[in-house]
Amino acid sequence: MGASGGRCAEDDLCAELLKNSLENKSTDLRQIKQILRKSAAAQKFFNPNQLEFPEQDFYYCMELNRCCFSMRVERKKEELEIRKYVVDMSV
Repeated sequence: MGASGGRCAEDDLCAELLKNSLENKSTDLRQIKQILRKSAAAQKFFNPNQLEFPEQDFYYCMELNRCCFSMRVERKKEELEIRKYVVDMSV
């Protein structure tokens, strides 16, 4: 959600979630969602004047393991190339 290029709450919380997952520790997802809902970056989803950011998109962003792929951007000479990497969710 952040677009400023600087440090933001959603990046820090995502890092915490990944760290806890790797260390087999639990994470209070309800608390994370509440913090993110109040964050400055999320407010565009709840602004009726910003139709390019539908409210439902915020809730899609809050769903864990919704997709079984990740996207990687790589620089190829002067262009950026986006590649889709499928993740085996059965593990």
